[in-house]
Amino acid sequence: MPRTDSTLRLLALAALSAAPGLACALCQPLAASAQRETLVADVRVDETNTLLGVDGTRIRSWLPQVSVETGARAVPFIWAEHVDWRVYAAPPDARIGVTLLRFERGAGGGRHLCGIAQYSPAVVSELRASPDAALPPPDAETRFYYDDADRLTGYALRSRAWNGRPNPDVRHCLRYDEHGWLSELGAGDCGGTPAPQVRYVHDAGGRLLRTITYGLGREQAIEVVVHDSLGKPAQRYQRLQREDADGRPVTALPYRIVPTDHPVLVLSGPDWKAPSLDSYHYDWAIVQPKGGSGVYDAKRDPSSVLAKGNSGNGGQFALSVAQRKRVWDAAGRAPGGVQWLWAPGQILTLLRAMPDPAWAACADPANRAASACPVP
Repeated sequence: MPRTDSTLRLLALAALSAAPGLACALCQPLAASAQRETLVADVRVDETNTLLGVDGTRIRSWLPQVSVETGARAVPFIWAEHVDWRVYAAPPDARIGVTLLRFERGAGGGRHLCGIAQYSPAVVSELRASPDAALPPPDAETRFYYDDADRLTGYALRSRAWNGRPNPDVRHCLRYDEHGWLSELGAGDCGGTPAPQVRYVHDAGGRLLRTITYGLGREQAIEVVVHDSLGKPAQRYQRLQREDADGRPVTALPYRIVPTDHPVLVLSGPDWKAPSLDSYHYDWAIVQPKGGSGVYDAKRDPSSVLAKGNSGNGGQFALSVAQRKRVWDAAGRAPGGVQWLWAPGQILTLLRAMPDPAWAACADPANRAASACPVP
């Protein structure tokens, strides 16, 4: 069973103070709060365990320590706060387990997780056999940080190498807008310039409008999700990034994601150019299937064919100006309904690119208009 400070004060002082890393992980100084709780558990949180939640649900321990739940608004979620730790409690007299959790209550009475320390089973067995031995530093730990309003503002993951040396901390920062709604989850220390991972755009009343995802270590957005009035994803827009042969970043064209069973080719405009594809002496065709027919049936239906030709000796896709415009117009009228059969068994769905100004408005976290992204 959980043990509060009335019965655990000496244990907390001895165990947590003896582990310098975890002592710093408390939400407040050790002597500042009279509402703290330390839990000793005999189950690890860094393995593929499915743990019982306090509401009877199943919680996967291999999830990130902190995630963000999106619905009517974006809210940080620490899964370890929702586990029924009574099920996994160590014996009442145990001062150490493979997992040690520290909770405190904020000014508003809310219970917050301040730190998780993890020890190896070998260390636990050794120290349980030697009650007077000092606790070593944890093998790994997670520290959670809060502001004066009891909002989660960041967390740090700490670990040790095989030789006991500490690895560099992995830090994440959470920021909030002027109305108090979550606005950013970033990688890095909040005291520096954390790289944005996801930004959350709420209106002044707190309704989630969009989530904007960023490429690793970059300021350019790669995906925007528009949420409806209930917080459910309604539209998705994407602008992927890749590296060229020299390792330089290359930004692809932005487009609205539509359901499709095939890879996507984004058309830059009415004068789009066919890419280089490995196709030899194949009768290719760009089609708009009708009435639920398949791509191959549409290829045999002249009224469904928008353009066709033969790839010759290596990816020759000759399209006239009129054919390119016909394909562009069809892709606009029926998003996701135009396919290109360019080699045996190879099919692309052709989609229109978003204009750059439309993407810029859609991916701008400062734009709180509900109509920031184009409506299909």
